Amino acid sequence: MKEYIAESGGRYTYADDIINLQEMALALGSLFEGCTNFIVSGCVCQGATITPGYVWINGKVRRFEGAADASYPYYIYEKNCHESVVYANEVNKRGRTCYLALGGKVVPDTADSVTGTLPQFIEVTADYAPRLVDKFFGRYALMTDSPFTRQTVRKDLLLTGTLTVEKGIESKHSLLVVPAGSKQILRGYFAEASVARLEAGTHAAPVAAVVFDLLKGSVTVESKGIVTASFTERLCTLSDLRSDTVRAGSLYFTGNQLKNIAERSDKGTVRINYDGYEEGTAYYRNFEVYDGKRCALPLLQACGADKRVAVHALLAVDSVHGITLSDADHVLTDAAFGGTIRWCDQSGAEAAIVGYTADKHPHFSITNTAGGILLVPKNFVDVQGDLQVNGISIAKTYATQQALTDGLNRKVDAVEGKGLSTKDFTKELFDKLNAIANGNFAGEDTPQSEGYVTTAQVAAELRKKADRLLAGLNEGERQTAAGNLGVHSKKDADNRFGRLAELFQDYITYLVGQGKSSTDAQQILRDKLAAAGSKDLTDNYVRKDAKLTDLTLPNDEARKLACKTLGAAYAADYQLKLSDTGWLQMSNSGSGTDTSKLFVRQIGSIVCIQGRINTARRDGSNEGGIVAVIPNKVSPPKYGLRTTMAHWNDDHKYNRGSSFTIDAGSRYVRIYERGMYNTEININFSYMV
Repeated sequence: MKEYIAESGGRYTYADDIINLQEMALALGSLFEGCTNFIVSGCVCQGATITPGYVWINGKVRRFEGAADASYPYYIYEKNCHESVVYANEVNKRGRTCYLALGGKVVPDTADSVTGTLPQFIEVTADYAPRLVDKFFGRYALMTDSPFTRQTVRKDLLLTGTLTVEKGIESKHSLLVVPAGSKQILRGYFAEASVARLEAGTHAAPVAAVVFDLLKGSVTVESKGIVTASFTERLCTLSDLRSDTVRAGSLYFTGNQLKNIAERSDKGTVRINYDGYEEGTAYYRNFEVYDGKRCALPLLQACGADKRVAVHALLAVDSVHGITLSDADHVLTDAAFGGTIRWCDQSGAEAAIVGYTADKHPHFSITNTAGGILLVPKNFVDVQGDLQVNGISIAKTYATQQALTDGLNRKVDAVEGKGLSTKDFTKELFDKLNAIANGNFAGEDTPQSEGYVTTAQVAAELRKKADRLLAGLNEGERQTAAGNLGVHSKKDADNRFGRLAELFQDYITYLVGQGKSSTDAQQILRDKLAAAGSKDLTDNYVRKDAKLTDLTLPNDEARKLACKTLGAAYAADYQLKLSDTGWLQMSNSGSGTDTSKLFVRQIGSIVCIQGRINTARRDGSNEGGIVAVIPNKVSPPKYGLRTTMAHWNDDHKYNRGSSFTIDAGSRYVRIYERGMYNTEININFSYMV
């Protein structure tokens, strides 16, 4: 292996130097042979940003420039290409092969121009990407901080010290704990495929055991081979349970008390018989309270099936308010407001109901199907509202004394031989009006000028004429009418003549109707018009807006020949056009700076700053004050810059000059001066990014 050395004084670079440097790079890359694709360094995911770094893809170390808008999964894939250089006699030939790396949301599905196969790639997710420690060190070493979820040691492992496990121990055979110098053991294993046992005792026999049945989902506790407790998903079975207090859910049993101690609200509840058989609703349940001396009937009985609460004892009622019925679910304005007192016979048939019986209106009713209703007041019965009979107000049924008097005063007295009109109404006029009302003519022989008809009869006769002309004719009548008038019907015109807006299409439709196919019909029309079809144009002519695009160029030689014919340069043989920002004014860092005469321009990777500033116009002191800021369109320098300027005058005491600096990666131009305050001076910087 040869090492490149360059001493001061300048030296020539030989092909051997380049070969030696390449051999060193290839030697380093050979360390990763046999490893799959991974990230060598960098490429750290920071939200939507992936930092630059180096990757190992398809047997090559490559530089990845990073990404600013990544969405996961993100793919870093190989991109290979050949670059041409100028050989002797101004001949362009392949000079180098570039092994690059690009990134994106998808991997290209076309073969790489160098390898001839689909590009290889690295998949990067938001929480994992294959790295050097995974694919290289993780392949040959047991790591203390492995990125893998599991590492395998293929031989027996003996630890002479204490093994401390923070998460857990997994064994595919059994777990055995044997204290030093003791005959006691703790052993865990699977006795059957679905039965696990944890035993404590001696090697000869266990004293106690916990058995886990995975199929039944049960846990059993054994003592000297006898089952003392069994636990399933919904049941706990014990041979004996004794306790002074018991806590079950929100309920607490202690002494002779049952109370809800868990619900922190005024609505804490103790529910009894909410569910039925096996916690379902297939069967009803009753709740009964006795006197403790085996009484025949329960003092309080709640019957689930009958939805009935029976009290077989004295019912104590508030002596102040008496019996109060309340509807806790509704207010007075609700239609369903209700509550009743009912009387039933021994068969359950209702005899009388008092209360709110309807669910559509809040009316209080008294019903007695067994007899009448008798009101026996001491003094009177006063009805404050409207009194109704069969739902009709008596005010609408009976006239008041005043209304009767007023009606009699407005009546018309009958006159002998007269009607109610002041003029006589003869029978002839009555018959005429009756004939008009019945819609009849005055008579069969009555002239039309003297007859009478109703408006409905006139409209009906008119409709017989107008409606028949507009829509009442059938197809045969319409054809006859058209022949009498010497005109074509719409159907005849559509079948015989082409429509102006659909002239060509009507002709094609006509030919198709004659048995031609759509393609043949279109070709016949084109032949009559001497016109070319779209396929003829596509196959034989070049598009005006894409003349060169229509050319078929199968390879680079064909494309180069086309460029030569046109007198154009072949893009792969020439450098791309450099980007140029044009001259931009430098930015101010604050109100204290003035960059109106200072400008910057970037062409490709070269940046040039030129112009004039005043040494007093700065933000900060004379030891590092900011005089200008590089605009965001221009790249900052990669390394630090410094330039020195002097302004001579007669007072040589202050001719000490000024230094202007730009730190690496910074956009601030700073000034360092002594004795050049408030002086205008020309400055310039040039650097590569």
